[in-house]
Amino acid sequence: MRRLVATAQARGIDPASLLSVYCFESGLDPSAVNPGSSAQGAAQFLPSTLAALGYPGDPLAFHTLSLAEQWPWMEKLLDSQIVQFGSTPPTAAVILHLQLAPSRARTSVVYSAGEPGYAANARMDRAGKGYIDREDLRAALAASDASATYQAALWQLRRMGG
Repeated sequence: MRRLVATAQARGIDPASLLSVYCFESGLDPSAVNPGSSAQGAAQFLPSTLAALGYPGDPLAFHTLSLAEQWPWMEKLLDSQIVQFGSTPPTAAVILHLQLAPSRARTSVVYSAGEPGYAANARMDRAGKGYIDREDLRAALAASDASATYQAALWQLRRMGG
């Protein structure tokens, strides 16, 4: 938790926002593997993302690393997202948008029906409108933030002053 706080604060991000995204992505479980894709780890890295970041290991075994071993790659990903966005992401929804579709993070629409990303995340299209937008991300994060995992981690974060 201290590392999450340090990472967030060094980049001007609210630690609770970063915590929210990682709880949504994996429940903070470094061994998480998405059954519908090859995403894995606490930040749900795709093999292509790991390769772009210069990860030297087997990207399909990333989930076997501990959270401490994954953390440097999570920091690299966050740094690359900040560069791509052009500034510090102001909210958890923007961070999640950068996780899902970094090239579209300056738009409100994350995915549209017919795109592979939409099919994999269609459950987030709450109103069945045929696209996932930033409001859908906010709602998905709010639902995840109600989880016992997030609440326990947030309590720990607040006790640390983060």
